[in-house]
Amino acid sequence: MGYTQTDAIGIYGFLLFVMSAAKTVAVVRSVVGFLMWQYRAVRIAKQLEVSRTSPRRAILSWFIPGVNLFKPSRECFCSPPRCALASCGASSGGSSR
Repeated sequence: MGYTQTDAIGIYGFLLFVMSAAKTVAVVRSVVGFLMWQYRAVRIAKQLEVSRTSPRRAILSWFIPGVNLFKPSRECFCSPPRCALASCGASSGGSSR
């Protein structure tokens, strides 16, 4: 190719910088996307009266040391399911014939 060792090191350094920048952008976008998804999920869960936590609190719990080990996943995944039929007075048993 005709590159000297100094040119090759310079090109390698530039490509390494470009790849590191692309990786940083991808990680930041992934984190922002996940936090947006969790905000929306908790907001919808609160509207359905499945969660008692506010969306803002669910997001902030990721950034508080110690709390971020157990609180965020509990907010999204450990809420007890609510039966849609129970709210209208229907029983979950068999048919009434």
